Amino acid sequence: MGYFIFFGSDKPGAEPSRLRVRAEHQARLRANPEPGCKCVAGGALTGKAQYVHRGAMWARIFNDPLLDRVKAYDVTDLFVEYVPNDSPVRLSLAVTNLFDQAGVNSRFTDPYGTGQTSQQFIPPRQVIGTVAYRW
Repeated sequence: MGYFIFFGSDKPGAEPSRLRVRAEHQARLRANPEPGCKCVAGGALTGKAQYVHRGAMWARIFNDPLLDRVKAYDVTDLFVEYVPNDSPVRLSLAVTNLFDQAGVNSRFTDPYGTGQTSQQFIPPRQVIGTVAYRW
């Protein structure tokens, strides 16, 4: 996994070279018990947890430590769903970025001489609750 960056050549007939830019370490760990576990009296409870580690990486091949180094980050997500027995109601709660970690997902520096750099940040903590009704 990673990003591909293509470089051209000003020489006629020359083949472009290709460089793979990617994070040094990347890991994803998920824990998901049996769906619809009847572990709660009166209904089914489902829970999921996800931990993601994205290691530090270089944004460009120039390796300027002040501009091109993107720091590592860790993100934990949780999801819980409760479905009461014999009920058309379903309740769920999802939390992304549980510990509200700040991180840069990607960085781009304009290659046309302006030197502008833009960053895409990971989203802050988000808590989303859902109440669903089936009829």
